[in-house]
Amino acid sequence: MASTELRRYLQGLATCIDNLDPRAVGQMLSLRDVHAMKLVQAMQYQDVAHFARSYFEGSDINLVLAHLNAALYVSQGKTKEAFDEQLLAVQAWREHIQAETIESNWSLHPLNTLITDLRLLAMELDEQLVAAGEKAVALEKAMEEINVCFRLLAGDRATDRRNSKKRGMIFLVNHLFAIAFKLNNFAFLKSLIRLMERQESSIYAMSHQVTYHYYMGRRSMYEANYMQANEHLSFAAQHCHRSSTSNKRLILLHLIPVNLLLGRLPTKDLLQTYNLMQFAQIVDAVKTGNLAVLNDELDKYQEFFVQWGVFLVLEKVKLLAYRNLFKRVWQIMNHTVIPLSSFLTAMQVAKEPDVDEDEVEGILANLIHQKMIKGYIAHGHRKLVLSKENPFPKLKSTAA
Repeated sequence: MASTELRRYLQGLATCIDNLDPRAVGQMLSLRDVHAMKLVQAMQYQDVAHFARSYFEGSDINLVLAHLNAALYVSQGKTKEAFDEQLLAVQAWREHIQAETIESNWSLHPLNTLITDLRLLAMELDEQLVAAGEKAVALEKAMEEINVCFRLLAGDRATDRRNSKKRGMIFLVNHLFAIAFKLNNFAFLKSLIRLMERQESSIYAMSHQVTYHYYMGRRSMYEANYMQANEHLSFAAQHCHRSSTSNKRLILLHLIPVNLLLGRLPTKDLLQTYNLMQFAQIVDAVKTGNLAVLNDELDKYQEFFVQWGVFLVLEKVKLLAYRNLFKRVWQIMNHTVIPLSSFLTAMQVAKEPDVDEDEVEGILANLIHQKMIKGYIAHGHRKLVLSKENPFPKLKSTAA
């Protein structure tokens, strides 16, 4: 009975490869598909290599054996062995792609499936290695293999771009981005991104473009380039499929802090729709310059914001709250020359009791340096001299 199940799988996979069926082959090579556990049971006491040679030849034999072994090791909780076999499976499929003589990119979907499983196993293995006091090496090994695959696809010479394997470069870069964030190292990505962006964006699937712009936006945040981060994350949010609400929420988790820095406040409806009410009181506090509420909310949800890598960006939003508070002072005073003591009083009313005039001067100097306020500080007179024209410019024209 078991041999029948195994033969049926092998014959089905061989047929799908012969028919160049990307979805079916991808599913049959996925460790996350239900077939994997069934195969583990069917493999018991079977000469798997003998069966495989009956249906496959060349690198495809190695592909099938590595996939079956990886599935077996996953079922046994042997992550290192599963990772090693999955690496062999990726290498075998890469050899299959190299050996293809037709102009076609049908093999890209199975490649993406295989590399997804490789990356997930690498992450799991590295966590286990670190927990055991050993050096994490799996993600770096996965990265090396993905780089080899990228060079293979980048060198494709298909005359019809619809059949070009270069269309797969973007999902490989996305996998490398996921690894880069884990390793906190983006240097190796620069040359690959340049190669990928030489192609017209229309050759890449929109789903992969959304992921790419999401990662590019996060990298721009990491580099404090908030205007660029806004462009990438806005693209991802606008083109994310309407049914992918969890992905849209993830994009907004990063876009909202960036937009706050640029003075663009999300609506309550948006926050409610995507279950992001952690930002609600922060938005109101920034709008009114209520520093006490802002500090309380950042403390309250610090763990959540740190988990998603946006806490440091939200810390910078305090500067925007100061700006809005000081703008209210200017509106009340209705004058372009304002004593620092007036700003100090406003901060004390906003429940910043430990601040003195020197700190107020430092905050104002920073706001002027960031071009969030137009003016200068008259140190001898302890006053802020504001520009007569638009002293509080729109933030989107001043952000880096």
